[in-house]
Parts: sequence; C-alpha cells; structure tokens
Amino acid sequence: MKKPFKLRSLIILSLFFLLFSIVVNAQEPMLMLPLGHTNQIHNANFSADDKFIVTASEDFTAKIWSSRDGYLIQNLVGHAKAVMNAEFSPDAKLVATASWDNTAKIWSVLSGDSLFTLKHEYRVRDLKFSKDGTRLYTITDDEFLRCWDTTTGKLVFKTEGHTEGINDIVLSPDGTKLLTASSDKTAIIWDAATGKLILKLSGHKESLNTANFSPDGKAIVTASDDFTVKTWDPATGNLLFSFAGDKSRINAAKFSPDSKNLVISTRLNYSPKVFDLATGKLKFVLKGNTREVIDAAYFPEGNKIITIGYDQPLRIWDASNGILLKEIKDAENAFYKFCFAKGGSELLGINAENQVQTWDVKNLSLKNTFTGHSKILLNAEFAKDGKSFITATDGAMVKKWETLTGKLQVSYQMNDQGPLNSAKLIDDEEDIFSFTETGVQLRKALDGTMIKEILLGENAVITSAQVSPDQKTLLTTGFWNAIPKVWDLENKKLLLSLKGHESKYGVDIASYSPNGDKILTASTGPVNDKLAKLWDAKTGNLIHTFKGHTFEIKFAKFSTDGKNVITAGADNVVKKWDVNTGELIFDFEGYMQYVSSIEFSPDGKSILAAGQNGVKLWDLQTGKLIYHLTAHTDFVRKAIYSPDGKKLLTFSDDQSIKIWDAAAGKQTKNILVGKNTIFQSVSFELNRMICKRNSELIFFDLNSGNQLYALVALNTDDFILTLPSGYYMSTPNAAKLLYYVTKDLKVITFDQLDIRYNRPDKVLQAIGSTDTALIQSYKKTYEKRIKKLGIDTASFKSGYSVPEADFSNRAAIALDQQKQELSVHIKGRDENYNLDRFNVWVNENPIFGMRGINLKGKNTKEIDTTIVIKLSDGTNFIETSVTNSNGAESYKIPLTINFKPSKPSTVKLYFVGIGIDEYVQSQNNLQWSVKDIRDQAKALKVKYGDQITIDTLFNQQVTVSNVIALKDKLKTSEVNDKVIIAYSGHGLLNAAYDYFLSTFAVNFDKPEQNGLAYEALENLLDQIPARQKLMLIDACHSGELDKDEIAKINTAAPTLAANKTQGGKGVKVINTGAKKADMKTSLELMQQLFVNVGKSTGATVISASAGTQFALEKNDLKNGVFSYSILEFMQTNPHAKVADLKKYVNKRVVELTAGLQVPTTRNETKNLNWEVW
Repeated sequence: MKKPFKLRSLIILSLFFLLFSIVVNAQEPMLMLPLGHTNQIHNANFSADDKFIVTASEDFTAKIWSSRDGYLIQNLVGHAKAVMNAEFSPDAKLVATASWDNTAKIWSVLSGDSLFTLKHEYRVRDLKFSKDGTRLYTITDDEFLRCWDTTTGKLVFKTEGHTEGINDIVLSPDGTKLLTASSDKTAIIWDAATGKLILKLSGHKESLNTANFSPDGKAIVTASDDFTVKTWDPATGNLLFSFAGDKSRINAAKFSPDSKNLVISTRLNYSPKVFDLATGKLKFVLKGNTREVIDAAYFPEGNKIITIGYDQPLRIWDASNGILLKEIKDAENAFYKFCFAKGGSELLGINAENQVQTWDVKNLSLKNTFTGHSKILLNAEFAKDGKSFITATDGAMVKKWETLTGKLQVSYQMNDQGPLNSAKLIDDEEDIFSFTETGVQLRKALDGTMIKEILLGENAVITSAQVSPDQKTLLTTGFWNAIPKVWDLENKKLLLSLKGHESKYGVDIASYSPNGDKILTASTGPVNDKLAKLWDAKTGNLIHTFKGHTFEIKFAKFSTDGKNVITAGADNVVKKWDVNTGELIFDFEGYMQYVSSIEFSPDGKSILAAGQNGVKLWDLQTGKLIYHLTAHTDFVRKAIYSPDGKKLLTFSDDQSIKIWDAAAGKQTKNILVGKNTIFQSVSFELNRMICKRNSELIFFDLNSGNQLYALVALNTDDFILTLPSGYYMSTPNAAKLLYYVTKDLKVITFDQLDIRYNRPDKVLQAIGSTDTALIQSYKKTYEKRIKKLGIDTASFKSGYSVPEADFSNRAAIALDQQKQELSVHIKGRDENYNLDRFNVWVNENPIFGMRGINLKGKNTKEIDTTIVIKLSDGTNFIETSVTNSNGAESYKIPLTINFKPSKPSTVKLYFVGIGIDEYVQSQNNLQWSVKDIRDQAKALKVKYGDQITIDTLFNQQVTVSNVIALKDKLKTSEVNDKVIIAYSGHGLLNAAYDYFLSTFAVNFDKPEQNGLAYEALENLLDQIPARQKLMLIDACHSGELDKDEIAKINTAAPTLAANKTQGGKGVKVINTGAKKADMKTSLELMQQLFVNVGKSTGATVISASAGTQFALEKNDLKNGVFSYSILEFMQTNPHAKVADLKKYVNKRVVELTAGLQVPTTRNETKNLNWEVW
C-alpha cells in the first residue's frame, strides 16, 4: 500500500527527526524514514524559490525538506558538533552550514554530498551567500570575516578591521556590501567583492549583537548591549537616531518593508515600540504581551507586525496603529525563531517543543505541523550472552530485543516519572533495572512484569541509581545540592542520607562495594570538594575520606576484590587507595589526561584507563605502566576488556573502534563507524557491537568490521531493521512511514520498492540468525506475496524497464485550491513496452476502479491526457501511475492539494447492513447476526439523524443478486460522503481455498454454489463517488485468506464452553495435510510483516478474526463479540475516527475472548483517518 501521509502531522523535525537513508542503487531511489532531529533546532530557512526548507540542529546535522508537503529529502551528516545555521544558495543548488566544530561546509542539494569543508580556527557562528552564489561569507568567534569561493572551496580573502569576535553578518539589498556587528562595539561596512573596509560605525559603548540594512539600503540599524539601538547613514557613516532600550538587552530591531519605520523589542519591556525613522519619534507601543518578546518583525506586505515570546501566543498586530489583531495559541505556543518565505506567502516558526510549523500569511491559518516518530536513544546494552539487548529512549521507553532475529520481546514506558536516564539487565540478567529523574523500576526481563517501583518526588533529579548486590536496597545520587541516598526496595522507605560532601552540583559518583557492605562516593562539577568518601552501607557512618586530588574527581571505583579504591581526577592523576586504612598506596605511573573510563582486567591484576592522551594499562599491584596505546588520533571515550581478558576494545572521537591483543598491546582490527556514531555495548561471545547514531542503532561484526544492520525503534512498539544493501524488515505500521526520494529529489510512494526490498528472510540471514526454518518461512511468505500481487520479479533486475508517469502541470498547481474541480495533465511512457493501463488515486481511492483504464487496445508506449478531478474537502493526496504489458508499474509521485470550500459540505452516511441467522441448510443457523446489524444501524441513526441512508438485507433477502444491487444506491453518493458496509454471518472456504460469505441458500459443502464471493462484496465499494469507506466483517475466516496454506483444524470447543460462548461461525474447514508445529502460516506472517500494497477500493476493512480462527458469539453479550465491541465503543465515545475504532476493537475483542478471536485490518488507508461518527 501507499506511504502514509498526514499533512497536519507527518514529517519534519523537532527534537525528533532522524532521516534514515539507504542508497539502494546508484540510479535508484533512496529509502527514507522520517524520524527527524534529535536535539534542539537552531535555525530554519527557505530556499529562494520556497520549494525547500533547510534546518540546522544541535544533533550535528542539517536536513532538507520539501516545503510543500513536508517530506524529508536530504540528511546532511558530517559535522562533529552542533550546526548553528544553514542557508541555501540563491539558485537552491547548494546549502552551506555553520558549525561549532570550527568548520563550515558546502553541500550539494541534489546529492546530499559534502562538496567542501571550510576550516576555521574557532567555531563558526554564521554565514551568508553572495547574491550570485559564487561566494560564501563566514564569521567566527575571532575578529575576521572570511570569503570563500563556492566552486573551489578556496579562501578568497580575510578582512582586518574588527578587534574582537563578530556576532552578526548581513548582505546589502543590492549585494555589493557586507555589514558586520562585533563585540568590539563597532559595525563595519565592507566591499563584498574585495573585502575592503568602507566605513566603520562607532558610537556604542558595549558589544553589538545585531546589525542590518534597511530594505531600500539607505539606512543601517545596530543594536548593542549598551541598551541602545542606533540608525546610521551607510553612505556617510553619520548617526541618524539613537533609541533607548529600556535599560535592558535589545532582542530585535527590524525595519518595515518600506524602510520608514522600526520596531524594537527588549528583554524587560514586554511592549515592543514602533518608531518613525523620518523623525525618530515613537509612533505607538504594542501592548498586550505578558512575557518577554524575543523577536518582532513586519510582515512582507508591511501591514502587520508579528511578535513571539516564551510561554505566550504568537501575536499579530496592525502595523498602522498597533492594535492587536490575532493571537495564535496553536503549536504549543512560544516560537523562538521564525522567518518568512521568500515569496512572502508563508511564515515558518520553530517553537519551544522543537517543532517547525508553517502558516498561511494571508489568513493566518496553520498549514503544517511537522512532528517525528522516534525519540533520542539514550543507551543500549547487550546481555552477557549477547542473545538479547536492552534499549532506553527519551520518553521513558524501555525495550528488550532478541539479537539474532530483531524481535521485540519486552516493551514498557515509565509513565509520569520524568526523563529516562538508563536501563540495564541485573540479577543474572533476570531483571531489567531502569530509572528516570524521579523514580526507579525493577521488572522481569522475561515479560516486563513490574517487580518493584519507587517514586522519589518531582524534585529528586536522579543522576545515577544502583541496586545493591543482595537486591534489597537502592543507592541514588542527584543534582543541585542533592546527596547520596539509600532506599529500602521492599517498603520503599529512605534508609540513609550520606551527608558530608561539599558540592554545589550534587554527588554524581556512588557505588556499592562488590559484597555490598560499603559505599564509595565522589563529588564532581565546577564547585566540588575534590574528595572521595567511603561509607558503611548499613549504618551510613563515614569510614574514610580519600584526600589528595587537586581538581575534581572524574572516576572512583572499587577493585574487583573490594580491597582497593581507584580514583582518577581532572588533575590527570590516577590513585590507588587502601579500603581498610584509607591510606594512599601510590599514584599510577605517568599522567592520564581527561580520564573518560577506567576498567579492571577480569583477573583483577591490571587496570585500563582511556582519555585524551590515548589508553594506558597499569599493573594494579605496582602501579607500573605496562603499555600506552596511542593509535587513536582523537579523544578515547571508552576502553574495555573481553570477558576472557584476551582482547581490548577502544572507542574514540576519531570515528573508529579498535580491537587489540590485550597481552601484547597490538592492534588487530580497526572498525570505522562513521561520524556522530557512539559506542554502546559489545558481545565478544557473538562478535557483535552496538553503536548509536541519534535514534538509530548500528550493529557491527567484530571479525569483519562490517556493518551488519541498523535498527530504528519508533515511539510505539514498531521498528525497522535495515541492511546496507537496502533490504529491510519492519512491522506494518513502521512500513507505512516509508517513502523514497529519486536522484532528482522527487518523492515516490513505496509500493513497488517495498515489494522488492521488504525481505525479512534476507535480513535474518545477514544478521546471523540460526533459525533456518524461520528464514525459509519468511522466504516462502515473500514468494507468496509476489504471487498474490502478480509481480514479475524480472522488473527487479538492474536496468529493467520501468515506465514513468506524472502530472506534467504539477508545478503550476497551487497547494491551496478554491474550486472543487481540478484539471490535471497526465503524461506516461515506457521506452520498451506498450502500456497496459493507467489510473489516478485520490486519498487512495482509485478514480477509475481497482483495474484502472485499459490501454491494451491502444497499442501505445505513451499516454498524454487531461482529466478533471473532483476534490474532497480538506487534504487531497493525489497519485497516478501507468503499468506496462510486463506488469511493471511506474513510481507514484504524490501531489498534495488542500481544498477549502467557502461553505463546508453536507456529509451523508450510507450504511449497508447484511445479517443472516437462518439458512436453507438450517443446521448452520446462527443466533445474533441479524441483531448485530440492526443494533449497528440503530446506533448510527442516533449519531447521524437525518444524514444517514440505511439499506439492510436479512436472512432470505440475502442473495447474490440482492447484494450486488446495493451498489446502485452507493453510486449516488458524493465525494465527501461516507459508506459503511457491515456483514455478520458465516465465512467459508471452497476446495480451492477461495473465500465466500454465506447467503441464505449457500451450499456449505460447496460455497461457490450460491455463496457471495468476497470480491463481490468488496466491489460494492469500488468506483463509487464516496471516498470515506469502511467495511466491517464478522465471520469466520474473515481475514485475508491464503489459498495455499494448510487450514487450522484444532477445535476451540473446550475453551468456548469455558467462556460460555456459542460455537464458531463457518465450521466447514478442509484438512489438506499435516502442519509443522509452531510454524506460522504465510498468511499470518504476511499480516504481521507487510503492509498490503495490492490494488484496493480505498476502503479500510476491519474483520472479526484471522483467517483460521472462529468468530464468537457470547450469549451474555447478546451480540457477536466483534459487533458488541463496536457498539460499546459507540456508546462511550461521542466521536471516533477509523484508527480509534480499529484500536479499540482490536484490544477489546481479544480481552472478551481471552485471545481466541483476533481482529485484523485489510487494505487500511494510510492517508485518510476519517471520522466514523
């Protein structure tokens, strides 16, 4: 099925959007998973043509998005620190990024490649392209403005004139001059071509934080920390006016588009002021803000002023008189950055929730809110045997996974306990221990069952937590004057407070001794006592104070036998102490700069330390240096032993992980992990290593050094496993988020490529699964899927002809439409084969039916036609494709249209109900099916009143011809109408495993005789005007059926009797042979793994049970369980959307039937989640 799209909420950024891209083939599209930025977004800018948006983030990346529909199309990865700004070149072919890693980079928008890295001596604060895009200007924390050639990456000139750092840079409107504002209290005008100093503007008494030209280029404004704003004549350098800033920092000073007025906002005065630049006099004040206004600016037309501030609405003011026009309270309020589209039609803002929103400037309506689907990954840790691993993510989500299958075993969320810190396996790995800032949990690793929980209060701010070796007590440390505390895990009471350290920022280091009778603590942070302390774990009495470091202690650990304590300080000294006497035994030989980790060898005879100057191994008994490893070229973050002590693993900021022979100190393997990749855990037993890259887990093979696969876990229990080759395995809901981007940055839906690359069998093989039966089952499922969809796999071969089709007038079609009828010009072609058919979809509804328009008789390789589409109210997601005579289909490139009618349409519901209790073959009679349908019709009538048309067929009325005739009424519907078809009765398989629904005269032994073929029921919804369509089927075998798999024959009679449930509907099941125990059918695997990408009517189908389970009728409910669940949800929810109904029914039916009946969803629409009532 098609890629999901939610115009209001699908894609862009925030603290969230990691893009996962795989180059499937040099000539083929990239697979994209929009997961967004994982840290603060610092800036966002439009391209000159307003087609793209670029964002810069604290997560070290910049990202390029389609501004029209929010698709993420490029992920710019390469910086080693925060990216503070990103801007497009005037022709939108390049993006330049400024980073605090002391570099600026120039990127190709088309390829996403880094073309040039421009090295600086200090962090790069900002940059600007020249008007023709051939030069790039950068400013840093030093006093120089630099100019670079964008075609070569070479430095053109470096200016001299400022004496301190430059804080702002702008280009004059005509592009001939540059203006810089500096901490040296001056602004300078430069010749943009030569870098020659033209004028220096002096007069401020403190640092300048911003400067700008007026739109007509005839004035300059500067704002300073001396609390004044000044305007200047750029031709002479003369001061024009000076405006006092209310004795507080200037937040904004912006010209009006006509250059006649200036709006100023300050930190302490919540009411921005507007001044007349001809006279320098105050015109009016913008009154109404309740908090600090951090920015204020004119709209492009100059008729309005916008103000933004923390914890308050975005406000729009009349620019002529200062009257408040509108407050916008959506999007969590509190924009802290905004900019207008170059064309002036859109406003882009970044809010305090790290979301990017776009607004229509004319009517001030929200166009898009872009949110993500994944949280930042906090930590990942292997179990000792490597067969499973734990992950913890922001949002307090803890998950346990099976390493060799990628299967999610346990998932839970620590609700209402603040940000999660960490999760790990303890107690011989039978339990999962996790803690947030305000609480801890202990759960069973097997199923996530809660064992113990302690809530420590909102002000706890826990920074570390550890369970004692005997599992009876908990040791916590905190922040901001917090002291280490010991808690009773059983009664959740505070036992001890270990007071004694003098540290403003709390005590971060605390641990139990190996036998649990002592506790070691040390204070860290800028204000600390440079001490480590030893405490009695039972009484809390201080035993020893370890004094000797001259700077803060970075590490403090017990030796493996508990007889010694090792401390490492910011003074570059590592010390060994005696636990019994508290005396210093010795300092280890040589210095260790900025220690990052300390580990003991498994035999307890040596100590391994990592830091700024490499890795050192010392003899624990003598303190003598055994060897010093210096192969890394940057800071070493971690050094650890293998369990047998024969190998070392070291991880460095130089983007590499090295494996060493521990005895000889010789490097045996160098693994390049890439930028922004951080080591997490290693299993030497499985020869696997986990690293994290924002929200992505990367798994490496230690023997080959190659990447095996990547795992991305979504906010829910859905996930995606990907291989470097492009193949992937995912849950169906995760697959719904996928789309592809072509080499010319066109977005295509994932249908055809999903069929090719969604290969769980290949993924399991690549990650080393030993379950060959499961791999074969997945392969068979894939082959079954190909067969069911009628796909010719020859089209997967490189160079195979795939036709092309698109809307040729796409660029001329505006996003927002006022007329309901839209004319689209479709062009399609295939170089080698005749075209067989074409179709158009609106919100996944095929306009020309499931089969489309037949072109076979045309004998042509091209199509060129114009059609008129009737738009639905709201969002219209439009696609087209052609299929050639070989069955190869063109990629679908979505076109998004918003239709806002002047008057909302009247929406009507068409309800078609078919219920059958009585049959010619009366031994198969049922009890509640007719009542099921009548009750549903009655409940919907209450919801819709006069806006509902009800057609029902019961018992003898249920014939094939009567059902088919129902379509005539549905053909009279309108595009905004809704259709619900509900069926309750028997579902039957014939000898060929075709699926039929029962009619009054059906032959239960040969259901093809008088039975209603499922396709005939589905056809009622095909090619009708209504686009909001739902089918509810309550019948055995009502899931999507698999002709070739063995039917399930185990009777549910004993369990049904225990639950007081009546016998299953549709009892005729054919036994075609034995089945291997515990093996899932291809149908079940298909339902679990694949989104249905076959042709459909655009309807969602929710069915009562999986293909081989019985539907149930509980006598005490007086309805079938499936129907009862629907009615129950209607009674308790005044309004509900399709997704809400599906979620509730799926959960409720399983509860009521103890798992015997499991609803499934077929042909679920991805783009349309409409309101059922």
